[in-house]
Amino acid sequence: ASRRNPKRSCAKEKRGTSAISGEISACEVPAPIKAMPRLKRIIQGASSRSFSKPAIDGDSVVYEADNGIYLYNLATNIEKKLASSSYNPAISGDDVVWEHQTDYVIWHYKISTGVSRSISPANRIYPQISNGTVVYQAYYAVGGKWDVFTYNLASGVETKRTSMAASSDYGFGISGNKIVFQEGFTTS
Repeated sequence: ASRRNPKRSCAKEKRGTSAISGEISACEVPAPIKAMPRLKRIIQGASSRSFSKPAIDGDSVVYEADNGIYLYNLATNIEKKLASSSYNPAISGDDVVWEHQTDYVIWHYKISTGVSRSISPANRIYPQISNGTVVYQAYYAVGGKWDVFTYNLASGVETKRTSMAASSDYGFGISGNKIVFQEGFTTS
């Protein structure tokens, strides 16, 4: 018996080089996979509305659209705009984070309370989150350095985790209490 790749079984197939814009789709992947899951279009906008960077946790989907961050609930089919002039959303449980476009401050939104707040100084980018810990990069114009920081949502403490001698680009991840980062970073 052949095994299907679960990532391919949910994917919309694209032909040619043009990207599909204006929609986000989702499907459930049963374990073990016995049949192709049914793909459900959950959000579709006008041809001028484009979506990118969707992330999911449970019934909550976050994504970029119309130069802002949106939250969509799969169970209720309700879409809510969380922020304007923002990008790079991430979600973990009840927590959503993103980067504000003009000052590069990281923002946090608590789904259960509906409260948004900034959680970082300026020049922080590419937030990711897992179990109440946010990880992101900080850029320093002097010397062109990039550092990786964590922010604990419960304690409100930001901690520097790495130092870079030269400029670098995005390359790190978080899961639980583990952080990975690409070659070039050194621990501090």
